[in-house]
Amino acid sequence: VKDNDQGAMSPDDCLESVVAPDADPDNDGVPNEQDAFPAESLEWEDTDADGVGNNADTDDDGDGYSDESELASGSDPLDPKSVPEEESGGLPIWLKYWVTKP
Repeated sequence: VKDNDQGAMSPDDCLESVVAPDADPDNDGVPNEQDAFPAESLEWEDTDADGVGNNADTDDDGDGYSDESELASGSDPLDPKSVPEEESGGLPIWLKYWVTKP
């Protein structure tokens, strides 16, 4: 927050976005209409729509690869079409996953 040239505060001087309390009862900073979990303050997004919020979900995009392994390999853990290319054995990782998938 900064003040205007006269030293008094005005609405235009506010640099932060504020969500009205009734629009965000869980106080996570995300309005209910954009919040996948409007009653849970620790969750607000569920990229793969599996009912587990991204903060708790270890595979945010539901592609079968953990977010950790995707980040380590350079693929996007929020895009199910972006998967790790190869693993140490030289096989495409998607093939190993497909063959060993329960």
